[in-house]
Amino acid sequence: MSKPFDIQNDKVIISTLNLQSLEGTITHTGSLEVLGNTKFRSNLNVVGTLTAGTLQVDNLIVNNNPLQTSASWSGTSENEVVGQGLSWSWGKDGVKLIYRQGKKLWSNADFDLAAGQTYKIDDIEVIGFDYLGSQVTKSNLRKVGTLDSLDVSGNASVGQFAFFNEALCRLGINTEQPNGILSVAENNVEFIIAAPNYGVATVGTYTNSDVSIITDNTPRVTVKNTGEVIFGSALTNSAIVTINGTLNVTTLLSDTRVDTYSPIEFKPSDNNSIYGLGLVWKDTTIPTRFVLQPNPDRLFSTISIDLDANQSYYINEQPVLSKSGLGTTVVDSNLTSVGTLNSLLVSGNSDVGGAITSRTSVLTPLLKVSNNNSSIDLTSDRLNISKNFAISVAFDNLFYADAMNISLGNKLNSNRTINLYGQVGIGLSSIDPSVSLDVSGSVRFSGKKFITGNSSPAQGSFAKGDICWNQTPVPGSYIGWVCIADGGPGQWAPFGSISQQ
Repeated sequence: MSKPFDIQNDKVIISTLNLQSLEGTITHTGSLEVLGNTKFRSNLNVVGTLTAGTLQVDNLIVNNNPLQTSASWSGTSENEVVGQGLSWSWGKDGVKLIYRQGKKLWSNADFDLAAGQTYKIDDIEVIGFDYLGSQVTKSNLRKVGTLDSLDVSGNASVGQFAFFNEALCRLGINTEQPNGILSVAENNVEFIIAAPNYGVATVGTYTNSDVSIITDNTPRVTVKNTGEVIFGSALTNSAIVTINGTLNVTTLLSDTRVDTYSPIEFKPSDNNSIYGLGLVWKDTTIPTRFVLQPNPDRLFSTISIDLDANQSYYINEQPVLSKSGLGTTVVDSNLTSVGTLNSLLVSGNSDVGGAITSRTSVLTPLLKVSNNNSSIDLTSDRLNISKNFAISVAFDNLFYADAMNISLGNKLNSNRTINLYGQVGIGLSSIDPSVSLDVSGSVRFSGKKFITGNSSPAQGSFAKGDICWNQTPVPGSYIGWVCIADGGPGQWAPFGSISQQ
């Protein structure tokens, strides 16, 4: 059996020691290797360096001396410390603050400073809660909010259309090379405002272009590139130039010349009116005048006015008289005679004081009366009505005709007498000259029907008293047959026996 321990020079040497608990202060000199887990229920104070493959703590507290207590990662090259840093994890998520290649710290979380704190570089503020540091002079900002003021000490470009040139102290609109303090370029025209010489301001085009001053999008004053100055527009001719001072000209061309490019205007003065003013020609004994006259205001000429061929007199932009016609707006006149009319259309009443003579052909209507429903044509030998026609006396019809019926007289006035003079034929192209009334078919009067036949009727509807005359009377037969009972054809009896000679 081996010895459990040995004593050498006041020291107890034990090869293997199995303890359940120790009490008191223990000082160990030399190395200590623990092969199993070690749990400290109280504080662990390491005076030297604590080296661990993995250090896992719930809370890490370091003192203010960074040389002694801050977390430090070192290596022989930068690659050995890349990825080293701090890590916080919970569940499947976490936050890291680690070192990356190129002397950069990287984190997958936001940095949120306390109110009143700022981000600094080399102990100089670069960004605060609501401002950039005064040392920040460069940026690639593409959008800013509403600026209280803007101060640009160098060149500036706005929207690639406004260019500020610091060296020339000029502003160009649509041009990077302004030729004036303010230059606007468009459609190959450069308009400038400048003061190239002391005491003189320049406004106009730098290019070989005209300049127009406009109002209401209409040129009022135009300065041509040739030096010509034009007042007003050729389309409106409305320019009025008022000079409250003195007009000095080298040469003055007035309206006494042959060619004039402005209207002649007559104005009243304190002593004279505008009446009697106008054009006067004095090449004759009595001057020829074309002047304004009063009561009513009108233009008066002492000679005739002769228009060129194909020209007309106009009123309110409408032609009223030409070489061959009156205008369509002329609807009233006191003409007492007209030439031969090709046609005549009267929409109102007409009064003809004499005879109407027509020289038209037989087929051409002498008179045509029409409306939307019907028309009446009167030629030299007939009266043609398109629909119906009536002749009335005191609004009482005496005669009526349409496509299916002709009526003579009025059933509402049966007391009127109708006299016919001469022979009358009905349904005949010629009348027997020996009779006054010749009818080609059956007749009816006083409610009785008279027909002809070779025997009493075998069909049709008849009334009592109707008579059928025998068309082929011979001795031994009858003059005719009389209906003795209503019906179809009714009952018939012969009458008028024809005896033998």
